[in-house]
Formats: sequence, C-alpha cells, structure tokens
Amino acid sequence: MVKKSNELPGIYFLDLKLIEDLVKYFPVRTYLAESDIIYKGHIPHAAYVLTEGTVQMAKKKAIVTLLPGAMLGARELFRNNIFRFNAKVASGGKVIILDRSSLNEAIDHQHEAIRNSFLAAVK
Repeated sequence: MVKKSNELPGIYFLDLKLIEDLVKYFPVRTYLAESDIIYKGHIPHAAYVLTEGTVQMAKKKAIVTLLPGAMLGARELFRNNIFRFNAKVASGGKVIILDRSSLNEAIDHQHEAIRNSFLAAVK
C-alpha cells in the first residue's frame, strides 16, 4: 500500500510488505551521512525508498526529515519533471534504488503489488 504525503507533493509512504517485495527485485545502497540523493532542479534517474536512516528534504534549509518507508522521486521519474527539493541523507541510511527500466519491467510483467502501488502513486 502507498500513502501520499500531505506536506510534500511527490513523497509517498510504503507499507512494510511492499518494501519487502521491492528488496527482492531492486538493489539496496548504503549511503553515508550528508550524501545527496536528488538535487533540486534535476529530473531524478531513479525513485528511492528509504529503508534505514533519515533523509532531509530542503530548498535552502531543511523542511522535513523523512523516515524509513518514505519513497521520493517516483512521480518526477515517470513524468520527467524536475525535483523541487534537495534530498540528502541526514544519518547513514539504506535506500532501495528504483531505476526506470527495472521499475517498468516490474510494473509490466513481474509483480502485481508493485504495479498496482506505483500506478496509483504516479497518477
């Protein structure tokens, strides 16, 4: 299941079952604190799901801190829109990297839960 954030458009929260499914299909990367994930003004190359640690969303200063289960960049990835915030790992964390081609493959052929969740999220 995917829930939209009311505070930040384009941020979604995934339930534990969906995260467990994603880990089976997509790589997980460990980031050091202060690592940038997405830059304001760029179209993301992938969507990201935080599984450990925290990510700070900011324009000039921190706006909100995201916790595990947060997904960012999916809407911008599929719509080819720029990301409106900087996303930086605030504490060392692990992130599932959902690149466009692998995500399209999962949506089209492999996993019904992933397809249904992401199609609902990016409408």
